[in-house]
Amino acid sequence: EVGSAHSGMKSGHSHHNQRLGLTNLYNAMHEIYSHHGMRGYYRGVKPAVLRASLNNALSATIYKPVRHYFGSDDRDCSLYIKLLSGVVTGAGTQILAAPTDLLKVRMQADAIRHNPRYHGFFDAINQIYHKYGWRAFWRGLGPSMLRAGFSVAA
Repeated sequence: EVGSAHSGMKSGHSHHNQRLGLTNLYNAMHEIYSHHGMRGYYRGVKPAVLRASLNNALSATIYKPVRHYFGSDDRDCSLYIKLLSGVVTGAGTQILAAPTDLLKVRMQADAIRHNPRYHGFFDAINQIYHKYGWRAFWRGLGPSMLRAGFSVAA
């Protein structure tokens, strides 16, 4: 349950939302505010900022050397080289960013709970590590590498 980055609220499944009492955006916002105040809206912001910063910095740094490796220093190279370079760059950066993705999703999903499991960024790291070990931070890496790869390639 905890291993996957997406094993928190699972907003795409209506039966999970009904169990949590979330029927629409307004209801979710009201629930978060009534139980956690304005701070509830910002749960998961630290790992989200860390993830975005890490992904953007790594992608900007790695893309050109990867494109060079595939045989092109020219910005006007073929679409194939651009896509391949983007996929490899995005997938590679996700290996480093996966733990922040897991933390972001877990902390954001935790915001709707009446009694949150985590009391901050470092507490979430500590609890997940002690309960599941370091490998938990990289569960679901394959699909997230695909997503990141195609995101950078686009």
